[in-house]
Amino acid sequence: MSAYLLFSAAHREEVKQRYGLKAVGDVAKKLAEMWKDASAEEKEKYNQEAAALKEKYEVEKGAYIAKKGGEKVPTIMYFYILI
Repeated sequence: MSAYLLFSAAHREEVKQRYGLKAVGDVAKKLAEMWKDASAEEKEKYNQEAAALKEKYEVEKGAYIAKKGGEKVPTIMYFYILI
């Protein structure tokens, strides 16, 4: 998940209430404007959180693959091998 998506999730309800916005597009525009205007320190907070989530995902993915005995061959490659 990107830093912007984490920021958006954290501020979505606040934006709806503070600005009285209901349309998804209007909320998204306001969130994008807020992200653009956010300080480098605030953005860094969300960048660090995104990096931590990515690392957690990679660890969990590795554990899942190990549990399954390796990655599966993609279906397209399977058909290619048969030809």
